Amino acid sequence: MKMPNNYSLNLNGTGYISVDNFPSFGNEYTLKIYICKKYNEFQKWTGVLMRGDSDTSQGIYIQDDNTLCFTNSKSGRVILDDMKNYNINEWNCITITHNNKTLKYYRNGKLIKILQNLRSINSKEQLFIGYWDRFCKFNGNIAEIAIWNTCLNDKQVLNSYNKKLTGEESNLVAYWRINEGKGDIIYDLSNNKFNGNVINSEWEVTAPAITCNKYLLKQNNNYYSINNNYIDL
Repeated sequence: MKMPNNYSLNLNGTGYISVDNFPSFGNEYTLKIYICKKYNEFQKWTGVLMRGDSDTSQGIYIQDDNTLCFTNSKSGRVILDDMKNYNINEWNCITITHNNKTLKYYRNGKLIKILQNLRSINSKEQLFIGYWDRFCKFNGNIAEIAIWNTCLNDKQVLNSYNKKLTGEESNLVAYWRINEGKGDIIYDLSNNKFNGNVINSEWEVTAPAITCNKYLLKQNNNYYSINNNYIDL
């Protein structure tokens, strides 16, 4: 069953979203964002979900060698994925969890990579979506962003993939559906109300197909979600 969510923001390489007074991610956190890229080439340091610069930088960005990366200031850049795995005009969900030592990267709910010894710097710089300080802006659409102050486990990440949140989930710091369809504010549906400011972006009638995954099966220590539209017993 698809949930209504018809709009998203096209940042078109010139726009971005800023969130004022956002707290540090903390020693444990989860970042989740849906992106839909428009082109196969990216400029250097294209921000996806970023804050800070140099010694205060922390978050997800795309390098000009078409790699999806995470930076944690002095820990430097680590490569998460090849952007060739993200097709043009298709929605994909990026999720990372970080517990002050181990970083896990998921694409569309599936665990792709585990990286060790990455200490969180707890940057308190302004949070940007689709932009990294003075560097390049993301050329594509974004939607459905959530931040938790805990590490979701594999089961929770998969269960939250393609699932619309309520804003009342435990340890949820912020949740932006980004489906307002008009205006220059995206509203945080969590209790914290960290609303975002939309700059030079356009609303478009396109969005990830959020569905209700009501079944979660475990087999050989792996979790699999099954949409209720496709159960055959």
